[in-house]
Amino acid sequence: MNQSGTIGAGPERGHFRRFLGWWGRELRGLLPGLPWSGGGAAGNLLLILDDGPAPRLYRLRHGRGRLLGQLTDRPSRDAPLIRQARRGAPLVVLRLAAASGLKRRLDLPLSAEHELRQVVRYQLDSISPYPPEQVGFACRVAERDPGRGLLRVDVYLTPLQVLQQAVRRAEARGLTPDRVDFTDGDELQPPRFDLLGTARSPRRSLPQRLNRFLVWLCLLLGAGLVAAHLVRQADTESLLQARVESARARAEVARRLRDRVRRLELEAEVLATARRQRLPALAILDELSRTLPRDTWLEALDLADDRLILSGLSSRAANLISVIENSPRLEQAGFRAPVVQDARSGRERFQIGALVSGGGAQ
Repeated sequence: MNQSGTIGAGPERGHFRRFLGWWGRELRGLLPGLPWSGGGAAGNLLLILDDGPAPRLYRLRHGRGRLLGQLTDRPSRDAPLIRQARRGAPLVVLRLAAASGLKRRLDLPLSAEHELRQVVRYQLDSISPYPPEQVGFACRVAERDPGRGLLRVDVYLTPLQVLQQAVRRAEARGLTPDRVDFTDGDELQPPRFDLLGTARSPRRSLPQRLNRFLVWLCLLLGAGLVAAHLVRQADTESLLQARVESARARAEVARRLRDRVRRLELEAEVLATARRQRLPALAILDELSRTLPRDTWLEALDLADDRLILSGLSSRAANLISVIENSPRLEQAGFRAPVVQDARSGRERFQIGALVSGGGAQ
């Protein structure tokens, strides 16, 4: 009885495990960039080592690899090996040769981790020898340095055509990959990155398409309310921004007009000051030329506001004070420096200061 019960339960458990394996692969197909853990289903891996003319199949269990066999160019001959390899619904990893890809290291800000794949996509031009639209890539965090605020990321690159051809070859043999990478160090190590996100064939099975549709439908429904709220916020912000720009433009026009008025006022004041100074200066010079003695020579006349300074030579400099005081335009005349004898002319060198009276400035 015990033996018959064990025999009957075996196929049921096998069907159940195959169902769980299929469902897990479907979910991982929707999220190809999701990292795998070291335990659970990831402990049962089927590795297709496609690094030569004849791919080899390995069973990886808990870090150990066992060779199952080598594929040929005849699918009918490979069918028993493939059935044996697929027993237990393992996760299928397609591993390309090391020469099929490149590994690059990027230093990014810690904040880039939330949108790591998108940030790396923007960097492809600078790190990839292939055009961005012709390259498959994957990325993984190698190190976090909170002290320096840096995130060190390993980026794995391979030509998209090479990637897609390898996936199609595996699918043609009935081995649909759950993950694709290339050899980076030990060829039998567990997978650390996945290139399948950029190489997955556009042809999908019905369950895959249905799952993808349901996931996207949930995402769209979940984002609908947020999007509507953001649209309303954007409209309000645009309206406020337009008002701010209009007010800013009017303020700029007012500022320019104010600056222009101020500049014109300053120019008018300068012209008025120059005019006020020019007329008294000419009148005073005319009067001094008529009243000063003939033996007096003016060398300089400086008029600043209401202050006048006369410099020159005269036979009797002391007599000039009374002459200047008698002028209706000048008052408070006096020497600003000692009178000295000019050795060359024999006259007295003087410097006299005076104030221009109110009547003279009119």
